[in-house]
Amino acid sequence: MAMATMSGRPGGNPTAASPSEISTTLVVALQDAGKRLDVILANHPGIFSRSNVQRAVKDGRVLLNGVAVTRASVKVNVGDEIQCHGPEREDLGTIEAEDIDLNIYYEDGDCIVVEKPAGMVVHPAKGNRSGTLVNALLHHVGYQDPVTVQSSETEGGTFDTEDLEAELENDEEDEAFGHPAGLSQMDGFDQQIVRPGIVHRLDKGTSGVMVVAKNDAAHLRLAAQFADRTSDRSYLALCWGVPSPPQGRLATNIGRDIRNRLKMAVVSEGKGKNAVSTYRVVEVLDGGRSSLVQFKLHTGRTHQVRVHAEYLGHPIMGDDTYGGTTLPQSFGLETKRHYKLLLQGIHRPMLHAYTLGFTHPTSGERLEFRSDPPEDMKASLRYIRDLPAN
Repeated sequence: MAMATMSGRPGGNPTAASPSEISTTLVVALQDAGKRLDVILANHPGIFSRSNVQRAVKDGRVLLNGVAVTRASVKVNVGDEIQCHGPEREDLGTIEAEDIDLNIYYEDGDCIVVEKPAGMVVHPAKGNRSGTLVNALLHHVGYQDPVTVQSSETEGGTFDTEDLEAELENDEEDEAFGHPAGLSQMDGFDQQIVRPGIVHRLDKGTSGVMVVAKNDAAHLRLAAQFADRTSDRSYLALCWGVPSPPQGRLATNIGRDIRNRLKMAVVSEGKGKNAVSTYRVVEVLDGGRSSLVQFKLHTGRTHQVRVHAEYLGHPIMGDDTYGGTTLPQSFGLETKRHYKLLLQGIHRPMLHAYTLGFTHPTSGERLEFRSDPPEDMKASLRYIRDLPAN
């Protein structure tokens, strides 16, 4: 395949290329005839990741013989000219397999259902290369050599299933992508992040049950269930006060908080992304000063349960980002003393991924899993239940 590199956007006037972006023209050679466009671009060393190509296609920045393509999975012919303008793939170094104990509920050749403890990050990122769930999974599946990883520039946490059928039909073409055998080889969703096998995420401070894919076909089918809302996920949260009514549905938009870009917030219509949760009060605690609430996700937005709990006016205990470390003003002095002592022993949001249900990606069997809350959450519940009535 012949290649010429140029600066500027395809179809535009040449300009100085940004250090993080490149423009490339490729001419399809005989040995690449019949292959997918995104596979060809992603297999060119140091140019684009496959997810970057898919993002560029959506943005209209990939041309095939001068015409913008609409599907990254389009097949190419000898002599076709591909132009692509997008972010350069950055080499982030390597990550190591690490011998970290895992609590595994289920495993077969397609997926692993695993408990993520509070305090563990799901996947490596810049400045955080070890101690993650991915490091532990690499060791679990028997990968011994360091894994070279590269960044992905796409945004958001929901897998795009537009090319799902084409991906599954062309699974054999995924062997060239550089993640280890034993975990799926799909590119990550976020900038400068690698997460082989990771279909969905939990925040560092959240404990609970997750599913991990062991091959690309399983990854695609599982990710499609999360995107299409056919998976089931619920969380247990220890909240301040008691939501009223005791069960309900929240349908809002969630986006970045304009006052604090590290937070998410409920935003006005037309901004952010739609976020739907249902909730029910499982137990009223301490005369209504706190409660155990079960949230069910119908979408999967960043910090969705935490944001919706705050939006209800009943933030999750221990959640410093979303108001969960501030005692309600209605508490009396003695009540404040009790809860200050409790907060001293809480070092994360009291949020736990309680149940997970999905259809097995190969057999079609419906699988359901439940994870009991960890000891720190149980201890907090015991403490509150034992408080003297007043």
